[in-house]
Amino acid sequence: MMMMKKFEWKLGEKPKGKMKGFQWSKMNVKLAEATIFKEFHDRELKGFEFDWADVESSFGVKVVEKKGKKKKAEDEQKQVLVLIDGKTSQNLQVWLAQFKDYKQKEIVTRLMKLDQQMFTAEIVGNLRKTLPGKENTQAVQDYVKDGGDTRRLGGGDRFTLELARVPHTELFCEAFQFMLEFDAKKADIRPAIQTVRNASREVFASKKFAKLLQLVLWLGNHINAKTNRGDAPGFRLDSLNKLADTKTTDNSSNLLQYLVRCIRDQDEELCNWAADMKNLHAASRVVVSQLQADANELKKGVARCKHAQSTIGDESASFASKAEDFVINAETNIEKILADLDKMIKGYEKMAAYFGVDPKSMKPDEFFKCIQHFADAFELQLKQIAIADEKKRTDAKRAAAKAAKLEEFKKKKAALAERKAAAAAGGGAA
Repeated sequence: MMMMKKFEWKLGEKPKGKMKGFQWSKMNVKLAEATIFKEFHDRELKGFEFDWADVESSFGVKVVEKKGKKKKAEDEQKQVLVLIDGKTSQNLQVWLAQFKDYKQKEIVTRLMKLDQQMFTAEIVGNLRKTLPGKENTQAVQDYVKDGGDTRRLGGGDRFTLELARVPHTELFCEAFQFMLEFDAKKADIRPAIQTVRNASREVFASKKFAKLLQLVLWLGNHINAKTNRGDAPGFRLDSLNKLADTKTTDNSSNLLQYLVRCIRDQDEELCNWAADMKNLHAASRVVVSQLQADANELKKGVARCKHAQSTIGDESASFASKAEDFVINAETNIEKILADLDKMIKGYEKMAAYFGVDPKSMKPDEFFKCIQHFADAFELQLKQIAIADEKKRTDAKRAAAKAAKLEEFKKKKAALAERKAAAAAGGGAA
């Protein structure tokens, strides 16, 4: 098979300066021979002309003059080459600003050692957002490969060159960030699991809450006795939050307030029934589906670290060792979290079923919010009753005082009338 001749430059002089470079995927000769490009091989470009000077002006490497001290002789100013994307260069230099006391080489060296004293999850996460990418990295590496002076490179370009030392840079940084944030994420999940488990136990074991439900059942069945809602063997828990909807005959009060007053007058200790459920409020804010999602994300993150360990391990013994230790510890923690999560769900399901609730249709946060809402309404009614009773006592005292004054006035008036009458009688006799 006849091979294509090596392509030769036929479009005039080569660029005078360094060009940005077009990062295309170059075909090999064998592949190109069977394509349309074979037809272009020996042809001149006819009927079309590029302004190569304009091309060089448009795509040449930008030369930025750097302010600094004058050198000896002819060198008046340093010139800095910016090979990478301008925005990327700026972002990298902004990121580097937090390490003013460190040289770029040391920063990358400590990054490769997974230095947790220097780096936080946030810092590594911000670095991931500003990584220069393959094209920018290739542009800087090509410049150096062609004999370019690294001292002329801008800060972002030089740091791009340093980052190229990190094996599988993006995967490395992703794994390191996860290692740094694992403990914090784990700390968010485990207390939430324990809160829901505790709340389920507290509601299940509360004798006061059970007594309260019994009172509501008696009261409701009496009111509904002559309707098809009477003779109820039980009621749905969300019915508790409908007690206030039933108004008294004169619309001055409601069934919840009536119940609360009865309890306060006859069993004051029952008024603090919600105190048995110390974790109720916190549990009402825990979304179990989010807990499950967070736990699964941790599991996926550990799997990614394990992948990074096997991928990067051959190129970095330090990473391989630390990643292995992390993965072993993290997998143990994940197993414990998932086991606790399973116990939490089963505990809730058992408790919910005990109160006649379908755990599939009523999630834990909805269940606990239902009780918390009732507890808040119950407490509010207690306060309002106390205020109303205090007002009655104050009004009664005020009325009694007013009546006493009136009575005193009447007595004084009567006494005065008697004295006048006596005086008048004595005068007539004389």
